[in-house]
Amino acid sequence: MTVVRLHAPLSVLEQRIRLGEPSTPETEIEGARWWAEHLENARLEDHLVETHDRPVGEIAREVLRLASWLT
Repeated sequence: MTVVRLHAPLSVLEQRIRLGEPSTPETEIEGARWWAEHLENARLEDHLVETHDRPVGEIAREVLRLASWLT
């Protein structure tokens, strides 16, 4: 098993949540803060992929390459 964690700065995560949940995003934002802190400290991933300012296709190709699904 290969664990690839997608990462973006917390400010970007908050912005994404606000765009997706414009009415009451605070619960989701608090959850994102909690997960971001705990995942950062746990370091469970084999690879970390930055997602900020990158196209989805590029991110997907990198994840597949890191997981050895693409050569």
